[in-house]
Amino acid sequence: MAPIDSLNLAAANRSPRVDICLLNYKTYDLTAACLRSIRELDYPNFGVVVVDNGSGDGSGQRLKQAFPEIRLIESEKNLGFSGGMNLAMHAAVAEGAEHVWLLNTDTIVDRNALAALVAKALSHQRIGIVGSLVHEMDQPGVIQSCGGKVNWFLLRPMNINQLAEMPRLEYISCCSALVKKQVLLDVGLLDEQFFFYADDIDWSYRMRRAGWELVTAEDSIVYHLEKASAGRGAWSELELTKAMNVLAAKYSWIWPLSVGFRTAAMCVNRLRRGQADRVLPLIRAIGAAFTAQQQAIYRPLDVSSAASPANAAATIEPSSTAAT
Repeated sequence: MAPIDSLNLAAANRSPRVDICLLNYKTYDLTAACLRSIRELDYPNFGVVVVDNGSGDGSGQRLKQAFPEIRLIESEKNLGFSGGMNLAMHAAVAEGAEHVWLLNTDTIVDRNALAALVAKALSHQRIGIVGSLVHEMDQPGVIQSCGGKVNWFLLRPMNINQLAEMPRLEYISCCSALVKKQVLLDVGLLDEQFFFYADDIDWSYRMRRAGWELVTAEDSIVYHLEKASAGRGAWSELELTKAMNVLAAKYSWIWPLSVGFRTAAMCVNRLRRGQADRVLPLIRAIGAAFTAQQQAIYRPLDVSSAASPANAAATIEPSSTAAT
């Protein structure tokens, strides 16, 4: 683990600067609802960075007009979740953020959500990432996730939705995750081999290997409309399959067996459902495991300037007001 003396200084300031990172892709209504809830946060020192991930529908500019306090970054193309969030984190840290809060745009946050995350993060030097208690949007009393674990044979990420199981969590979902700047400098940003899924699992495993602790703040409540921003169907299934195959190749010594078993089971299931057109792409996705890079792929975090990642052409519009 890298030196963490700087965290002692941050702990002395009980309200360190936090930048909230949001990713918009043709989801104006969802993002706007999330931003309205962010405006009500009971925390004195935060900013908001919104990356419009190549929407091409004007939704990014509409958000800037409706919420002039945000810092808008417009990417010319869709960089996926990892690439888009990396763009936001680069900008946040360059502007002085001590923590970044990665948040899905299909969420509504409780007033105390951020304050609870920060309090938990500052409670111990080795805490690197803090998750929220994520509730179902339509059933607020039902816990959707407080972290997760992986079945490595079935290659299936599994949400932990029982508080008693939290000590067993293996990853924090980026649906709502507060990360210290020192962690970004130590283990790096999200691995851009993961376009949309499993990036948070990979990130959490890298943090754990570096000696950082993963925890959930039970008082940080976030309501999530699951699958709203990702959608469902063949594309989502294929992207999840590719991501889990890459993840298996990076972390599981039984990956040839698990990738083969999972692919065969999915192909049989699709044939039974009369969806033969999905079979060949699933078989081709096996190649993702063979081409997976063991080292994460991202541009090193540069805290000396607000330069955006080299693989992203982007336009940055600053907020029109100071940090909240």
